[in-house]
Amino acid sequence: MFADAVGRLSMELPHNQAVSDLAYDYRAQNDVDAVLRSWGQRRYVPLISVNSSSQISLPLYAGDGLVAKVTPARYEGTKPKPFVLPAIKRQTIQSNYNEYHIQLFPFVSTGTITKADVEHMRRQLDAVGYQFANGDDRPDNLGRLPGGELVVLDYGATEPKPGHRVRVDEADEWLTKIHNLYGPLYGSDGVKPQTEATNFAKRPAAATLALHQNFNQQQPTKKTARKADNQNRPIWRQVLGLGR
Repeated sequence: MFADAVGRLSMELPHNQAVSDLAYDYRAQNDVDAVLRSWGQRRYVPLISVNSSSQISLPLYAGDGLVAKVTPARYEGTKPKPFVLPAIKRQTIQSNYNEYHIQLFPFVSTGTITKADVEHMRRQLDAVGYQFANGDDRPDNLGRLPGGELVVLDYGATEPKPGHRVRVDEADEWLTKIHNLYGPLYGSDGVKPQTEATNFAKRPAAATLALHQNFNQQQPTKKTARKADNQNRPIWRQVLGLGR
């Protein structure tokens, strides 16, 4: 149960804000558990530890390439941003003390991000009027989507640049790309309930775009018969009486 995960982590991660807020907020624990169960998610493996850089949210691996994340609402908005991974599902609850966002995301590969990738994302953000928030230009805030494109995993890691006027539709192109990449996963019934067969090996959620189905597969090349006529040979071979 969700309450069990919070109880274990409260002793190990007292400085994580979500864990700290939830530790004695029993109504919130029950409400979060109820939301996750309504989505068919009942078992979780924490994705944070004592050495984790996550200080605001509580991320939990739900198996089969899904991540559940609980965040105190005062630290995170819900308006989509360019290059930030959007939630598959989201619901906000209000307890006696705090408001929390409960969200489901696809699990994204994070193991090969370098400082060069951070600089590449910095340029991409700059091109759309955004920047990294102070101190958040770190490799652990980025992931790599199926196919290789970079994505920002922490909603609070980016912010509009000074003078940038946020538009309602500025993330539409990015959202369309993500929805097309993952296909049915972002549909109304894309998240499947856990079963006894749910795999808790931490593997990225699979993409469904056709272009990824043949990724890295070479197309066969057609062989054409060589013409035997003398004119197809280079001049110097013709002079010497050699073949092709």
